[in-house]
Amino acid sequence: MFTHPLVMAENFGKQFTTAREALGLALGEVASKTKIREEYLEAIERGDLGFSLPDVYIRGFVRNYAKLLRLDVETVMGECPVPEVRVADWIKHHANALVESVKSEDEKTCDVQDKLTATRKGKIQNMLHNLDKRLSNVSKKQWGILGGVGVAFLLVLIIIFAAYGRGKSFDFRDVTPVEANMIPGKSITLSTTGPVRVVVRNKETLEKVYAGNLPAKAAKTISYHRPIQVFYDHGEHLLVQQDNDEKIYPQPGRGGIEIK
Repeated sequence: MFTHPLVMAENFGKQFTTAREALGLALGEVASKTKIREEYLEAIERGDLGFSLPDVYIRGFVRNYAKLLRLDVETVMGECPVPEVRVADWIKHHANALVESVKSEDEKTCDVQDKLTATRKGKIQNMLHNLDKRLSNVSKKQWGILGGVGVAFLLVLIIIFAAYGRGKSFDFRDVTPVEANMIPGKSITLSTTGPVRVVVRNKETLEKVYAGNLPAKAAKTISYHRPIQVFYDHGEHLLVQQDNDEKIYPQPGRGGIEIK
């Protein structure tokens, strides 16, 4: 992950506190409007941007918070202590994460083993190395064009790995679900904005209710009768909605939630 050393920038954080208080907003209200967890908002206001998330997500949180508080977004982002991630690094990070997420699952025990061969990994790594080398020699004026090319390249990788990963899963056993304070319901609907691997299991018996790869713009309704746990590998692509219309927006990356 593109994490960085602990960065303390108190003056940078104070402007958020001042602007929020001037608007009469509580942190809870901001969290509800931006879908950013309160602990991250508090860290931004302290000027402590060292929490363990990819830089692209941290900068996204700062941008969205500044926009909500009606601050000068461009000025704020220019002063942000977290550097902007280069397109080449961002592509390499997400592509490597996709490589690591392609693992096979024993349908009965949910044991996960890496089935990628050394040859396939070597080809992918060489491709990414050559791409990074070429992008590093490009002038700043060409970054706009390369940004679009980079996004297109990433989308191709996602499609390829989604095809390889069909019927396979990630190891969710070491993920601690975050409990969602939801009104009990009879079903949930999983909606996606991008490819995501989902495993749903009974919290008490650990019996698997559903496991599968959901493509972008999909909607999957799952019925249940007891508390369940929902695990995912790309939370930024997932929306969990109960039949009472309550919604959960998972945090980016791998994680899990519990629904009573």
